[in-house]
Amino acid sequence: MAAGAAGRGGGRHGGSPGGTRGPPNAAPPRRAAVAAGASYVGVGPCFSTTTKAGLPPAIGPAGIARVAAAVEVPVVAIGGIGAAEVAALDRGDVAYLQLCDAPAAPPPGMALRAESLTARLYPGEGELPLFALMDALPEDVVIDVETPVMRDRGLPAPARAALAGAAAKRFLAAWRAKKYI
Repeated sequence: MAAGAAGRGGGRHGGSPGGTRGPPNAAPPRRAAVAAGASYVGVGPCFSTTTKAGLPPAIGPAGIARVAAAVEVPVVAIGGIGAAEVAALDRGDVAYLQLCDAPAAPPPGMALRAESLTARLYPGEGELPLFALMDALPEDVVIDVETPVMRDRGLPAPARAALAGAAAKRFLAAWRAKKYI
C-alpha cells in the first residue's frame, strides 16, 4: 500500500527532505542531512516492500524509533505501510500520512516501481483498502495526498492540486459516511 507515516518530532512536515540508506542505528548520516538543512528525514523500508529492488532489510517500528530519537526533525517511515502496520504502531507516534490509491496490481507490462512513480490514482479511484488504513489512524493525523496521476501530468500544478483536493474531499466524505453509519 502506498503510504508513508511520519513520527512526531521537532518540527512540522514540509520543506527539504533528507534520506539515507543504512542500518537503523546509522544516525550520523541522518544528523548530517538535518545539519545540511533537511526539515524531515525519510527512513526505510519500515516494512517489507516490493516497490524498489536492492533495499536493505526492513527495520520495523523499533528502527524508526531509534532514528527518531537521534534527530530533531520528523522522521518519515516509508515502505510497506498498510492498515495492519499502522494499527501496530503506537498511535502517538503517527503524526503524518501520505495517501494515494492505485490498482490492486500494476497495469499489464508496467513494473510496480514505475506504477508507483507515474500511475497512482487519487484517493477513492483505485483498489487499495484505504478505508481500513484510515480506520487505523489517530484522529489528529495530518494527511497528504500523493498524486503522480499519469492522465493529469500535462496540467499546470494548480489544476492538478484542485483535482487532488476534490478527490480527497470525495474520499473523506465517503469514509466518514461509512464510519459513522
